Amino acid sequence: VGPEKVLAVTLTSPVQRDGVLLGVFQQVAVMQSVWRDAMSAVPAPTRLILIGRQAEVVAQAGTTAVETPATMQRRDLVQRWVKPGGTTRDPAAAATSSASSYELKRGGDSGVRCLGALVSTGQGWAVFTEVDEALALAPVDQLFRQVMLGGSIAAALAVMAAVLLGSVISRPVRRLAAISKRLAEGDFSVRAESSHVAEL
Repeated sequence: VGPEKVLAVTLTSPVQRDGVLLGVFQQVAVMQSVWRDAMSAVPAPTRLILIGRQAEVVAQAGTTAVETPATMQRRDLVQRWVKPGGTTRDPAAAATSSASSYELKRGGDSGVRCLGALVSTGQGWAVFTEVDEALALAPVDQLFRQVMLGGSIAAALAVMAAVLLGSVISRPVRRLAAISKRLAEGDFSVRAESSHVAEL
């Protein structure tokens, strides 16, 4: 609406009493506050973009790059939503949503893996959100590294405990084996000391 690209929705509702039309209630709702609330709810590295009927960018947050219909259509999610002629699918169609992982190339970049989601309102416009895959998966990678570190420490402690416990058990057995060998050789002067292991 207007040169400032103010996002607005017109709400129209018939007013009836006993089946007789008394009038029409109509109100224009400016969506800027809704957009500001949406932008404040999105984490910092996430890009949030409102796309109009011809794939034009109506509003955007979380990005300094100027997005155009051409740059938006580099994303397969937007390509699937926009008709080949450059207009959106049937505006009367039901709202849809989709998400995918893709590589986004900007200018001379080698490309960045991104995760994106697009939700169509069924009114000819959509909300698109995008984040770099590395940023989105960083908590999972960090958790994986912590689990691997914890598992390695636990395995090392288990091996050390097994070696220590094995030596505690095997030392008296080795002593008894040595005494038995000396007894077999005829040295009856050897004596077995009492062991703290009851079985020995």
